[in-house]
Amino acid sequence: MAERNDNLLQIEVTGLGDTIPAESYLELVQTALQVLSEIDLSISQTEKPSLDWQIVSASLNSPMLLSIEGMPAEGANIGRKVIHAYVGALQSFERGIAKKPRYFTDAALYKVKKLVSVLNEGIRNMRFITTDGISVSPSLRAAETVDEILPSAPEQEELDDEGEALSSKTKMRIEERATLVGKLEGLDVHGNKPVFHVYDPLTGKKVRCLFDREKLDTAKEALPHRVSVTGTATYNSKGQIVSIKVIHFRKLRSRNELPQARDLEDIDFTGGLDPTEYIRRLRDA
Repeated sequence: MAERNDNLLQIEVTGLGDTIPAESYLELVQTALQVLSEIDLSISQTEKPSLDWQIVSASLNSPMLLSIEGMPAEGANIGRKVIHAYVGALQSFERGIAKKPRYFTDAALYKVKKLVSVLNEGIRNMRFITTDGISVSPSLRAAETVDEILPSAPEQEELDDEGEALSSKTKMRIEERATLVGKLEGLDVHGNKPVFHVYDPLTGKKVRCLFDREKLDTAKEALPHRVSVTGTATYNSKGQIVSIKVIHFRKLRSRNELPQARDLEDIDFTGGLDPTEYIRRLRDA
């Protein structure tokens, strides 16, 4: 009997019609990975996530089925713990339990709202499945539950792209650890800490990123490419990231360097099985 891989999570997505909007699908997967990373940081208590998520299989059938695996980068293997905390929290939100789950920060809660928001954008249903048969299909009800959990925002100043106050009465969320993926635009070396801006494709706004001067050469090399930035983020009242105190960041491959859906068309990842049977065998293995 094959050994079960508890670090595996499957994402099943069904569109409203025969197709699924690429932008909505990518946002769903990216946001799910961000929530998993937030949980990882809470459990591992490290500066960087301990798991490196990799795609191990994909199916272009309807519904689309994507299998991702959390590869331990260093330290203990907490993949199963992270996945079960993730799925368990979504189940709790869907049942209307207005209590912050263990290992969940406010940043993770905001991202859950982003996750289910794609249900208004060409996606009928999403389902997350573990290898031991636990599954959850979060709906807009989960977002409503998260709204009940999130704290009231304290009054603080919101900053514009130049760091100037927009309004002394603007409500901000408390600071939380977060990861942002976007295009690095602009570099300012004045002041105590240099600043670069990352264009957030989800909000259409630039986010101020304050980083250590010794990372200046890395920032110059990343300009104007896509980057992944992790640090302490400040949110506005809409749950959008306004600024980040950078802990680490890295340049990402451009989109045309990434595998394209058409590259997978002739690949049978499920060995000829339909997705339901494939999931059952993974669960029972």
